[in-house]
Amino acid sequence: MTKLLAKAIEKASLLPDDLQDQLAQELLEEIEWEGRWDQAVADSQGKMDRLAEKAEQAYRARGIGGPSPGVLGEGDRKGVGGGGGRNGRGFADRPGEAWLG
Repeated sequence: MTKLLAKAIEKASLLPDDLQDQLAQELLEEIEWEGRWDQAVADSQGKMDRLAEKAEQAYRARGIGGPSPGVLGEGDRKGVGGGGGRNGRGFADRPGEAWLG
């Protein structure tokens, strides 16, 4: 056990019993959640590898030159969504300025 965890447990031992139980329950749930998260990531690694391979194959099949026609939809030349923004590029003119489309 680390010194910090030992210190936290020592301080927690001074709390009333109901708060100690609540803290213990939250800690156990957090540890369980972390274990489930780690397992989910491990289980999805193969799927992520396959998706990355497909994306790379699609990129190489297109060659150099950007997305295929129609990938961004109607707004290809005016920024995402086709609104164009005030400057016609779909972005605000200055950093920090809101784009209202």
